[in-house]
Amino acid sequence: MHWRQKFDVVRAELSENEQLWSTFDLHEGAVETFVAALKAAFPFVGDEYVEFLRYTDGCRIYTEFLLGSGASHFVPDFIEDKNFFQCPALFEEAANLEVSLREWRNVDELGEFMPVAMSTTREEYYLMLASGEILCVDTEEKETAHDNYVGKSFGEFLNEYMMGPKQPLLLYDHIDEWKPDMENELTRYLHKQGWWPEETGS
Repeated sequence: MHWRQKFDVVRAELSENEQLWSTFDLHEGAVETFVAALKAAFPFVGDEYVEFLRYTDGCRIYTEFLLGSGASHFVPDFIEDKNFFQCPALFEEAANLEVSLREWRNVDELGEFMPVAMSTTREEYYLMLASGEILCVDTEEKETAHDNYVGKSFGEFLNEYMMGPKQPLLLYDHIDEWKPDMENELTRYLHKQGWWPEETGS
């Protein structure tokens, strides 16, 4: 199943199930002026990321924020801490990383890059490289040894890692390190939908 179809399923369920908001938060699509500015600033940006932005201007998948324009969006009244649902702005995070990464690594070795996601619980960013690959960098340990490639494209990152059977590899070196007693709201949902077969890594 394509990531867009998965998002369609989630969006439909969000309108009917308040509890699902603790796991997913999808937005309206980004305005075209932001998309144009992004393409101008990062000419290597892939079509899949542009498609994602036009579908949802950033979003939250459990503890990971996928970056967008940072514009405010609809949050249901029953959500008390609306600030937690405010998705960080891509251009702001890119500017911060351009400075902070240079403090501890040779940024030139990365070539051109653009942040596409970040963790809310770990000091990690997901960078799109000029090749289209997605690289997770650990900005807490500040060691390149912790670099982790999590997709040859943004589409694979979304479909296989964020919402598919490789989801444990965002946290562990090997899928088999994930055990059933580590179940959380996201993994439970992925198993329920069949997007991550339950026998994987259990």
